[in-house]
Amino acid sequence: MDRRKFRRLDIIIPLRIRLTDAPTRPEPIDVSTADISPEGVSVEIEIGHKEGMLYIKGLDDPRKVIPYLTLGGQSLEIDIKVLPHGDVIRGKGKVKWSARQFDGAHYRLRAGVRIDEMGGEDRNNWLEFVKTVAHLHEIDLVS
Repeated sequence: MDRRKFRRLDIIIPLRIRLTDAPTRPEPIDVSTADISPEGVSVEIEIGHKEGMLYIKGLDDPRKVIPYLTLGGQSLEIDIKVLPHGDVIRGKGKVKWSARQFDGAHYRLRAGVRIDEMGGEDRNNWLEFVKTVAHLHEIDLVS
């Protein structure tokens, strides 16, 4: 049973996530969305394999990140990079689900993040952005 109130919009936008509940706080990770909705985002992280080691671009040790993102309920800070002039929309959320895929060369980790906290102006900017994307794609957001 799908409990979602809103349809997902397939769009790739850049994000930066920070793991807030991890025992050691690794550096922020630049990722992208697979889809978005007013209430959350699905992030996709490409995990490479080189010389017998896993790697995520920009991280020294992805082993600290991968298990963390596959556990439901983990907290993240999110910077969504969709505003002009390099401004970001900031929010906090929790991992609700995760899935791993392997295409023979790369692993992909997808995680669904429900956005729980977002300041007033950030929330307004996010909702306006999502509504604009839905309108451009002629999609009714309500399921």
